[in-house]
Amino acid sequence: MGFPWGLGEQLRQNHALEHATIAILQEHDPGVRVIARSTNRGFKLYGTARQDQVREAVNEAMTRLRSGELSLAIAPRCGTTVAIGVLLGTVGLWLSEFMSSPKQKLMLGLATSLAIAVSSQPVGLLAQRHITTQARLGPLRVDAIRGRMVGRQNWLEVVTSAY
Repeated sequence: MGFPWGLGEQLRQNHALEHATIAILQEHDPGVRVIARSTNRGFKLYGTARQDQVREAVNEAMTRLRSGELSLAIAPRCGTTVAIGVLLGTVGLWLSEFMSSPKQKLMLGLATSLAIAVSSQPVGLLAQRHITTQARLGPLRVDAIRGRMVGRQNWLEVVTSAY
């Protein structure tokens, strides 16, 4: 049975592996800068990490996740956290449509801003843990890591399968 909202198991596993890989890259070299995006087929990295660094980090990430270090799958700077903030802001904006006075709208705006500031991070981390990542990798394996240089940055793709 598929996961709600179109998030398949392999996408969630790839997202967890992406987070763990980035965490390990940054453990080994705090100067590494990358952004990433997960897909059903793996994940893509753009930044200063070299292909050999990514290969080592992916292998270590898989080993550590499979050994029970599941917290590696949760990343404080993940886009999920940003999405939660946007969702809270959208709800606040929608609710303001039901307010008639400018004072009520101002108070709701302040309350919404406070809600975003206070809850985006913890709610985003919960959403990662329960919705957007799956740290139990099951039969997931890495089939290839390929890439190319664009300027001084690496575009790398980690291709996975779950056969």
